[in-house]
Amino acid sequence: MKIWRMLFFSMSLLKLVFAGNPVGFENIIISSTINTLGYEIQIQGDNNLNASVVVKYRPVSAQTFKIGHSPARTDANTFIGSLFELEAENQYEAIFSFSDPDGTSDDSVRVIQFQTTPQPVQKRMNGVDYYVAVDGNDANPGTFEKPFKTIQKAANKVRAGDVVHVRPGIYFQSATIERGGQSGNYVTFRADGKVVLDGSDQRFAVKDNIDNWQLHQSPGIYRTPLEYEPGQVYADGQQLYRADRVSQLNSPKVSSPGSWVYANRTLYIRLSDGSDPDKQYLQVTQLEHALFLHNVNYVILEGFDVQYYGRSVYGKGIYLKNVSKSVIRKNKIHQTYIGLWLKENTSNGNLIEQNEFWETSIYQWPWEAVKGSYHEGAAISLEAGEGNIIRKNQIYGYFNGITIAFWDNYQDASYNRNVDIYNNLLYDIGDDCIEPEGTCTNLRIWNNLMYNCTVGISLAPITKGPVYAWRNVISNFLLTSFKFSYSTTGVCYIYHNTAYTRNPRTSGLVSSGPWNNITFRNNILSGTFYALEDEYLNGNASFDFDNLYTTDKQRFVQWKNKSYTSLTQFSQNSQQELHAMSKISQFLDAGGKDFRLKSNSPEIDKGCLIPNINDNFSGKAPDIGAYEFGLEYLDSLRIEPEHQPRSFELKQNYPNPFKQETTISYALREPANVKLTIYNMLGQEVSIIEEGFRTAKDYKIKWQPGNLPSGYYVLLLKVGSQRMSERCLFIK
Repeated sequence: MKIWRMLFFSMSLLKLVFAGNPVGFENIIISSTINTLGYEIQIQGDNNLNASVVVKYRPVSAQTFKIGHSPARTDANTFIGSLFELEAENQYEAIFSFSDPDGTSDDSVRVIQFQTTPQPVQKRMNGVDYYVAVDGNDANPGTFEKPFKTIQKAANKVRAGDVVHVRPGIYFQSATIERGGQSGNYVTFRADGKVVLDGSDQRFAVKDNIDNWQLHQSPGIYRTPLEYEPGQVYADGQQLYRADRVSQLNSPKVSSPGSWVYANRTLYIRLSDGSDPDKQYLQVTQLEHALFLHNVNYVILEGFDVQYYGRSVYGKGIYLKNVSKSVIRKNKIHQTYIGLWLKENTSNGNLIEQNEFWETSIYQWPWEAVKGSYHEGAAISLEAGEGNIIRKNQIYGYFNGITIAFWDNYQDASYNRNVDIYNNLLYDIGDDCIEPEGTCTNLRIWNNLMYNCTVGISLAPITKGPVYAWRNVISNFLLTSFKFSYSTTGVCYIYHNTAYTRNPRTSGLVSSGPWNNITFRNNILSGTFYALEDEYLNGNASFDFDNLYTTDKQRFVQWKNKSYTSLTQFSQNSQQELHAMSKISQFLDAGGKDFRLKSNSPEIDKGCLIPNINDNFSGKAPDIGAYEFGLEYLDSLRIEPEHQPRSFELKQNYPNPFKQETTISYALREPANVKLTIYNMLGQEVSIIEEGFRTAKDYKIKWQPGNLPSGYYVLLLKVGSQRMSERCLFIK
């Protein structure tokens, strides 16, 4: 990433005595990424806070300027904002202009030229090729004919331009990388084929080894001595629940597929069927991380399959600390507490793209059992500096998807500045898909697909901002599409999102805490309880030009803890949503998670114009929702083809909720072995309704719970080694 910082001072301002309240620049700081620019304007002289700023921009090759999105005033002396939809490695010109009823100084207009960051490319001006193989030897020179045995040996030798080729195989090892490259001349670690980095203890990955486990207590609690504390334990790839005490193994919070405890240098396990662990393939995480990048820049990690890492509690697949301008791409990172952790405010300009992250078991467990437990991890944890990008990743099965927060201090503005989160696919997430917390100055979240989650985007709390969230699709959520809690006071702009759920008694949007400085425009908020639910009496959120809809005929909106049954009633009494609608959206296929608009959709041409967000609309006015009808580039959210949903699909059962019988539909695009299982919310298996080899076609299966109690159930479809799930509600 290229960060441009320009400080502009007008010394003449110090010599002037202004009449009234004229305003002028003190300095401007700008920071570019591949597709965006963030800026921060420091001003002086506007004592009565009535000045405003207009931003115009253009490529230097263009004749005309476009209007930029209005910057946010974050305090008396500061305006902060972003420019969007920029092209990579292009020259731009921006004009910043003040206006003030009290007059302006001689320093009220600034013209700045800047360049966006290029796509990271290894130009390789020089360098050596090193090779690593499972049958190599670290005494070798690391050549093609005589490879090293460990990645660590190669990491100790590399210099700018070098490429480390890791040959296919399973590597039970970890490596610390402290040698990097230069701009355009990276150090690259590349998997040449199927390379698995495995952090588990191999003593337990053997069936019928009767020497490992001894019966500790009936029924089914076994023990084995262990000199280290593991982070996670898996049985045949399925994560076991970590209990607090050995006594809890007889009555665990989660019964399937089992639970474990580490105490007094001993590992205790109880599998859900009470069987001997020696009869299972167990994965006990032993190594802390697979690849640790430390105090290094310009490194590429590409193509690795990382699994079963974590010692003690905070296991990490890939760990980056004080790392800048590095690229983590096309890796598979799974079954570890945190898939990728980028740490320290000195970590700037990194690109995390086209990776696949997943975890097992957690999405089937009760939310209450996971929240606050050892399992409340995340696929990606961003606790870093400026200009980092997370794009085109696929994430599923984790409790949290992407967290963007400096947990130690929500007021520290040196963390997570000018960050871009876009074109990611997240599903089967136990809690929050995207979770920003803290100052989050110029955090930009767009074009992400999210479904099967508790919360889509959690802004809880944002203490400064601005945060921009636009053109995201959030569907089949259990609590709310956006979460605002712990008194979010930072500036947030929520534009052109489609939030749609048919989970019972679920509002399209819920405020779980007082909110301030929140602006909603051109969104679809569709639920089954309230369309919009606000229980708090204070706050100054602003809503307009949205489509609010609920299937509940007795409710419509709850605002400041008062219920309204119609849009007219709500608008007149609250002065919110004066240009809104409440109509059934016409999507191409909501059941199939295709939320593009049909030609008869009521949202077409009913939105408001937002500069630099929807300038290129089609028709008479912008459309409401994530998609603009008639614009091909917005007909999909541009997820990379290899990261589209998999070659099978489990659809939401119908009807849902249901009383006696429901139909479960799934589709195979290629022949496969299939198992469709029903679990209750304790994680207990209650029924197997489909199992065996199936040809490629659509399937419909009826399920009758019979004497099962009312409540939520999980439908889990396993196709080969992959899984998809849905939740349903049975009401007697």
